[in-house]
Amino acid sequence: MWYPAAMALHFEAILPKKVHNAATARKALDKLLLSFQAEAQNQLQAYPPWSPWKNPPRTGPRAGGRRTGTLGRNWGSYKLVHATSITMTNKTPYARYVQGRAGQQTRVMNSRGWVGVDKIGRAAALRAIAKWKAYEP
Repeated sequence: MWYPAAMALHFEAILPKKVHNAATARKALDKLLLSFQAEAQNQLQAYPPWSPWKNPPRTGPRAGGRRTGTLGRNWGSYKLVHATSITMTNKTPYARYVQGRAGQQTRVMNSRGWVGVDKIGRAAALRAIAKWKAYEP
């Protein structure tokens, strides 16, 4: 097939500034995933401002609408999986109703200012990538 000279293509290899191998690539990915984990954990452990309840519990640890901090404390566990993903868990029984994905989180918790894990995950990923890019030479 014939192409006019104006349509000629020129390919040139773009060489990285430093040599990468599987070990350095894995370290970089682990660093990115751990940065994401730290960003997400900070957001998940943050509670929205307190607002009064219509009918707060009268007895127990939540009497008068007090916060216990259990949900935030339980976001501390994570596990790197095959250096390609990270799993964060919260074993608090009511976590999905307070900070769950769309469809799991109750409307009441959403209206009280609790942000779901899907929104926090997206924002944490963008911040982790931005930080990671800033460290790249």
